[in-house]
Parts: sequence; structure tokens; C-alpha cells
Amino acid sequence: MHHDSLLSLIPMYGARHSSGKVEFTVSLVLCPEEMLRSEKIQNSFRAELGQQPDQIPLLMPITEYFDLHGCLMKFVIDMHLPRLMEFQDFGRALLTKMALPKGAMPMIWEGEDPRRQGHLHQFGFDELGFLQQLHARLSGGRARPEEL
Repeated sequence: MHHDSLLSLIPMYGARHSSGKVEFTVSLVLCPEEMLRSEKIQNSFRAELGQQPDQIPLLMPITEYFDLHGCLMKFVIDMHLPRLMEFQDFGRALLTKMALPKGAMPMIWEGEDPRRQGHLHQFGFDELGFLQQLHARLSGGRARPEEL
């Protein structure tokens, strides 16, 4: 187990173009030699770490991780898409029929008397908009508003 920051080096390069625009590139790498100086590296990992190149680039595995995470997220949303569409239809009807002002959040009191024990249920529809945008982004912009 490693208890220090795994990022040994964050190479950055910046340049100002003739237009005045400044452009930076940043990459993430591990430096095994630097990591081996730490006493917190387990002995079982030291031999493998010593056989690595001077710098281990991390951008590709990080990008792949986030791509796979996005695929998993899209799969979860797709799995619930029919129910989410029902919620969106319900929300649209509720907001239209009640003529609620923009940003208002409908609430339902469950109980006999609001001054006594009961439950308050609120319905935020912002999450549906967030899910719609997320689904469209994960679908490469192909999701249509009526899909969510």
C-alpha cells in the first residue's frame, strides 16, 4: 500500500502564441525511481516498480477509466430510461396543470394535519434535466429530449 501522493511529477508546458493567447499542456506521470525512495512502498511492489520505465504516463489509463465509467453510467440510465420518461411526463403535466412559476418545487404533505406528525414530499425536477444532459453527453449528443 502506498500512503504518499502517487503523482511524482506533473509535467507542464506553457507557451504564449503571437496572438497573445497562452496555451498550456499538462500530463500526469509516475516516476518509479522517485517512488522507490519512499519507505512507504511495500517490499512486494518494489521489484515490479524497479522494472518500470523512468516515467509511467497516466493520461491514457485515466482516459480509459473515465470512458468506461461513462459507459457504465449510460448503461444504468438506459436501464431506467422508461421509468425516467414516465417521471418526466408526470413532471411536465404537474408543472403545466399547476402553473408553477419557474424554479418552484411542488410539495405534498402526507398526513391528516400539517401541525402534527406527517411526511413532506418534495419533487425536484432539476435532476431529470441533469440526467437528460448526462445521457446526451454519454450518448455522444444523440439523445433526444423525448428520450428522457
